[in-house]
Amino acid sequence: AFYSFVTIDGDDRGLFHLARPLAARRGFLLARLLQPYSPGNRGVGPNKLHLAVCRPLLDRRSTHLLPPPPFNMDDYLDNNLIGCAIVTAADHAATTAGDASLLPVDVDHKQQQDQQSAFQVLLMYKDNNDGFAYACAYSSAAPGGGGGWTAPVKSYLASRYTRCGPRAGLVAHGIVHWLFMHYQNHQIYALKLSMDTLHATLTEIPI
Repeated sequence: AFYSFVTIDGDDRGLFHLARPLAARRGFLLARLLQPYSPGNRGVGPNKLHLAVCRPLLDRRSTHLLPPPPFNMDDYLDNNLIGCAIVTAADHAATTAGDASLLPVDVDHKQQQDQQSAFQVLLMYKDNNDGFAYACAYSSAAPGGGGGWTAPVKSYLASRYTRCGPRAGLVAHGIVHWLFMHYQNHQIYALKLSMDTLHATLTEIPI
């Protein structure tokens, strides 16, 4: 159970009773939350994806509830979510460009601790209206402690591809990676998403 390794203050709605881990990175854990089922909350308004980020091995009370991403789900679960990833300040430090909003140069001890707790969540999701995949990102280091998600960035035609392997992407050198297969020709493609620009590219892998 989620409660076995994380403490949530004021969780009077029981959001974490059915939490599901989605991705992990450098001690951070991204989890999907489910609202407790009741006949009154089914079919009322658009279904939103509820997410939280915590550091269960370092600070049991460090849970960060995220605002709903800028897309709706077609059911009570998360079938529209194609891929996800957590990016940390250390990941930005490993790139040549870096990110000044995550990694200031001259900081005191408290600011260094804030840096270490900074994170970004990257999502790839399918839009049911046009069938395309979109990318968006949330940053805890945004002004005000993370005010919201970035504007969605349009990507490839999602209906032509199916993901192969985990939903959690592999983060390396400023890029998040997934594997996909084309529905018709069954070729394998590498999907690469820039964690800075949210620009995605599909590259066929010769077999």
